[in-house]
Amino acid sequence: VVVLPAEAGEKHFGFEERVKLVNPRITAEGYKIGTRGFTNYLLHADDMIKE
Repeated sequence: VVVLPAEAGEKHFGFEERVKLVNPRITAEGYKIGTRGFTNYLLHADDMIKE
């Protein structure tokens, strides 16, 4: 899953079509349940274009 800003607009790509991410970056969100720690990694980009 790639998170894009609303300004990027709606995107339509074919199944398994190659794309290029503009300014990609990964963020980590951590949390704990009891004594166990968990991390979710999120992939953000400014835009997604056809390669």
